[in-house]
Amino acid sequence: MAEDRSSVVVVGVDDSDASVAALVFAMREALRRHSAVEAVTAWYFDNPFRLENGAELAAEVERRARRMQERAVTRAMERLDPVPPMSQVVVRGEFPAQVLLRAAQDAAFLVVGHTQHRPVVLDRLLGSTSRDCLRHATGPVVVVPWLAQRTVEAPEREDVVPVD
Repeated sequence: MAEDRSSVVVVGVDDSDASVAALVFAMREALRRHSAVEAVTAWYFDNPFRLENGAELAAEVERRARRMQERAVTRAMERLDPVPPMSQVVVRGEFPAQVLLRAAQDAAFLVVGHTQHRPVVLDRLLGSTSRDCLRHATGPVVVVPWLAQRTVEAPEREDVVPVD
């Protein structure tokens, strides 16, 4: 029988400050909802020149993705006490948005960070994981701006309504 993931909060994790802000948001929401967080990191390695040590290089890329995720989770956990139950997943996939959307398919919602200091032109040319998640999601998506990390300790405002 398939596991019920309808209360799990899935969050995309990379090496950005926005990702840590997204993790903190997801963890706070999970605590409020008495649910769990699943931190998902996508990684990809292409070996177009069929290098002999391609498998070793791919394994190193995966190790680095795991270390990067662990650093981000540690940074987020330092900001909260207590912390919700958490699982960590590192998935090989060419497009991070596809990996995140697949992971969030049966979850309560997906949380991704967005780095606001990137020039708009780069977002248009290179694409954006947060934009792709919003565009193709079949469930709720929360985009946490990088600025949120700097205001995490701000008192709750009465005019902000929690997402339920």
